[in-house]
Amino acid sequence: MNTKNITYTWVIIIGRNKIPDTIETNRIYRLALASNTKDAYKFDKYAWKNTRRTPYPKNNPEFIKIYYSCVNADKKKDGRCVKHVFISKVNDLDVLVCYFEKRPHGNCRLENSHVFHHTPASTIAQIDELVSKMPGATAYKALVATNGDVEAPRNAAQCQYRRQKYLKNQKITCDEIKNLILLSYELNGFYKLLQPQPEASIVLMHDQMKQQFANLLTKTKEIIPPYYDTTFSLGEIYVSILGYRHVMLSEKPILPLAILMHDSKRELVHERFVQIINHELPDLHKKS
Repeated sequence: MNTKNITYTWVIIIGRNKIPDTIETNRIYRLALASNTKDAYKFDKYAWKNTRRTPYPKNNPEFIKIYYSCVNADKKKDGRCVKHVFISKVNDLDVLVCYFEKRPHGNCRLENSHVFHHTPASTIAQIDELVSKMPGATAYKALVATNGDVEAPRNAAQCQYRRQKYLKNQKITCDEIKNLILLSYELNGFYKLLQPQPEASIVLMHDQMKQQFANLLTKTKEIIPPYYDTTFSLGEIYVSILGYRHVMLSEKPILPLAILMHDSKRELVHERFVQIINHELPDLHKKS
């Protein structure tokens, strides 16, 4: 390590699995990381700019050396405070982190740096899991209660942002809606309902199958057993299928009549489906 511009005596702090809350210059922090926290050397509550990385030493490299300069209060790179990280090429979980600058370096005395709370990747994963089930504020409170200050989210706004990002990813895009509408034009007569809101519902019924079922209602006096297989999960949507037994065929097979695709299990969706069926097959209720 080149320390020709540094007049301090270095002290090595060994055996930590993360950067301490208060960091100092004149210190080398040796971290023993875990496979799921390999990036823990980045999290020291300050903002840094990665300037370059290089094998170290050049002749017979044993480390990957990463150079950082701090980001000051104006959010610009400031070389007066730097951070060097040495990652062992033999064991990438063995990491050395050293800080040095021209002035005292502490959690509240780092005058030329922009204080920034980095969030570990493991915490981000926890946030993403929770915000898929609950509001951001609730997720923040749950993580603070279980993780404490060190592994907690940066603030409630971070959880709110991750929640909004999750909701945005769940939304149907304009292109997807347009493609669905264009497909309905191509399959004229197959779509009986195309409803994106308040609950996404799509009802599909082929006209030939509808006509075949209507003919069956008039030509046979036998009871035609219907079958409704509901809320079959297909990825992020549910599929409910209305079928019937074709009693006039020798094997009496069960044939599909209509399909409902929906994004919730609410009873209202199925009631709407029944309304569509009654509209398309007005004589259905007459068959006993």
